[in-house]
Amino acid sequence: MDFSFGPEEKALADSFRDFLKREVLPKEGELKQRFTETDGESEELRAEVLAMRRRSAHLGFYAVDIPTELGGGGLSFVGQALLREVAGSTGSFMAVACLSGPEGPTGLLRGFTPALRERLVPPFLRAEISGCFALTEPDAGSDNQSMRTRAHRDG
Repeated sequence: MDFSFGPEEKALADSFRDFLKREVLPKEGELKQRFTETDGESEELRAEVLAMRRRSAHLGFYAVDIPTELGGGGLSFVGQALLREVAGSTGSFMAVACLSGPEGPTGLLRGFTPALRERLVPPFLRAEISGCFALTEPDAGSDNQSMRTRAHRDG
């Protein structure tokens, strides 16, 4: 398997890095301070974060991990890793929020009925709504590494 980055992936990474430096990092300190002060419970703060994510979507960064047949960017896993590396290299807590998240919900999106896909996928791709992952298990809470399973024959 070829793990090298092509010229298009490198150009996308450079564009993403420029976007982060120009539009995200200058606001980061203020947003982090306000997030800490309000415990993330500020509607104004949420609106600013959402606006940043929408700007990322408008520029083509937000849904690069979603297949093109669903309306996303269809970026390879190697390309996605490159963008996450760019996000991580900034030290920014907001940079990853400008991508749709690790392993976008492709399986879920593919399984939607056409009506549900039409209603939910376009606003997701525009960063107007977002997906999430939730897990809670007895004796493990949300720590999936602590989950334990056992089976027993019953009939």
